[in-house]
Amino acid sequence: MSVEKVGQSRDVWVMCPHCHGVFYVDRSFYTPKFDRIALYCPRCHKEFAKEDSPQTWGR
Repeated sequence: MSVEKVGQSRDVWVMCPHCHGVFYVDRSFYTPKFDRIALYCPRCHKEFAKEDSPQTWGR
């Protein structure tokens, strides 16, 4: 059995700079419209700028 990926993923995986937990956000948060909005980590409950994330996948 094989799985075929159709279209582009709508999620971006982000690593929190505080607790290093990994979570995903919708890709639309990386458009210029949302440049000033901080991301919220669901694990440690802290906010951080997208640029402060040590690693992201799917941008």
